[in-house]
Amino acid sequence: DHMFPREKSPSTLYHYTSIDALRGIASSEELRLYPIRKRIGEGGEMEAFARAHRLDGYLTKDQGDPYYKEMSNDIFYVSLTRTPPKDPSYMWSYFSHGSGVRLEFIVWPKAAELRPVYYEQAGTKTLLADINSALAAAGAPPFVPHTLSWIGAFYLSSLVSSEDEVRLMMKRQKGGPDLTQSDGQFDYWPIPIGPSNAICELDLSGIHVAPGGDLSKVTNAISGTAFSSISPTGP
Repeated sequence: DHMFPREKSPSTLYHYTSIDALRGIASSEELRLYPIRKRIGEGGEMEAFARAHRLDGYLTKDQGDPYYKEMSNDIFYVSLTRTPPKDPSYMWSYFSHGSGVRLEFIVWPKAAELRPVYYEQAGTKTLLADINSALAAAGAPPFVPHTLSWIGAFYLSSLVSSEDEVRLMMKRQKGGPDLTQSDGQFDYWPIPIGPSNAICELDLSGIHVAPGGDLSKVTNAISGTAFSSISPTGP
């Protein structure tokens, strides 16, 4: 909680997405949490945390992929950002492809984790790194928190710090709840939009059209769905 403080509950957060993705979200009435594995190689997912904290076992390749990649198959998340976002023009151009939408959600996490991403900064160390440096200097074994297998998913390199990301996350645990489904390529964890549930409650409170978007296309994309009760705004 010190390194990755929880976001307040409830929180009003944005999710930027394309018109095509909006159609899927509106028709399914759910927000899908996809595995970190889908984004491995971007922004140092899992690897940056392992290297900064000398987690050699996560980086070792005994057979096939290093262990951090295996773990990434069981950590599911969706990217959100605070209101107002740190860099709106970047968010619109990159995540909504310049012509998509910004969905405004009120988020009540329950079993899910809702925390901002920690962006690595040159010349600085996390609390965990400081603790383990002190333990190593005293000849003691390292401190390994029981959350180590997933907290690294809230840690990214400074290369993507302009995103100011907040992540809604679930970890698939052996013997624990597993509501994942498959889209044919990746497993995903669906979160219903509107109905009460034990994972995270999501209420859609706004649909904002990108400055370069088309209001009529957005209206058509949500026509005949539960989202049609919300009037899109903009551009």
